[in-house]
Amino acid sequence: MSKIFEIKVCKGCRSNFIQNRWQYSKNNKELLIKSFKAITEQKITNLKELFDLIDTKKKKFNYILEWSKEQIVNDKKILNKHTFKIKVLFDYCTICSRFKSGYYEGILQIRNSKNALFDKVIDTVFTAVEKNNSVFILKVNEIKDGVDIYLGSNKFLKAIGKTLHEKYGGDIKSSKKLFSVDRRTSKEIYRGTVLIRLPDFSVGDVVLVKNKYLYVSKISPKSISGFDIMLNKKTTIQYNDPEKIFEKNNIKSAMISKTQPQIEILHPKTYQSIKVENIKSNKTVKDKEINIIEIDKKFYSLSNFE
Repeated sequence: MSKIFEIKVCKGCRSNFIQNRWQYSKNNKELLIKSFKAITEQKITNLKELFDLIDTKKKKFNYILEWSKEQIVNDKKILNKHTFKIKVLFDYCTICSRFKSGYYEGILQIRNSKNALFDKVIDTVFTAVEKNNSVFILKVNEIKDGVDIYLGSNKFLKAIGKTLHEKYGGDIKSSKKLFSVDRRTSKEIYRGTVLIRLPDFSVGDVVLVKNKYLYVSKISPKSISGFDIMLNKKTTIQYNDPEKIFEKNNIKSAMISKTQPQIEILHPKTYQSIKVENIKSNKTVKDKEINIIEIDKKFYSLSNFE
């Protein structure tokens, strides 16, 4: 038994220290198999038992791996069996060590919990963290109007802040504060803060902006896209705070009562037959119900745009 191979496993995330760095994979076993093959160039026969031990143990242990190699000697096939010793050590990887010590590099502040997509924004952050093995969430503090999310990566903080701003609109502010100085490199280390204040409206609302009633389909940092209800057409306007907001709960479903000569619906409360302002009378209507909104005692269809 000539070969001794040492592997290190993280107690927290079960990543492996291979080739002088911590490596994480959804299937950590594949990383080890590749490492073993690099040594033996052969298939190892008793890996399953080793992996079972790694999954259950948390203290160092030794293990003997077995592999065989076929050789031809004097025209005869000979199966030579070999073994080498595995020393398995357990420690915490860089990310888990930081997490255990309460380390963080930045705070993502998300405000305006009244926004209809607030929970979806939080889910976007958690999903992005789950997909990034070099990032962790230390803690989440809930406050009156939102949350503070403490992140283990300043680089990720900047990236997710930009993503949220581009996807959900609103305001964004960034700042940084000197945290410490690296003893080896004398490099200054900063903790960042990114503040995302979500708008008071969201996709699916109807807003009044610059004398236009817009059925919102997209919000970006510089513009609002949607459908001009009065003109019955798609449009994009410069981002401005709406003068008035009709949230989704103002949108009602109404039964169509007439299609000729004018589209009419049954009033949601009085059940009287009322004209729909923005559907042409000669338009063929297949649905029995449409989504409508009432503005200044007049009714407009939103089903045209869905």
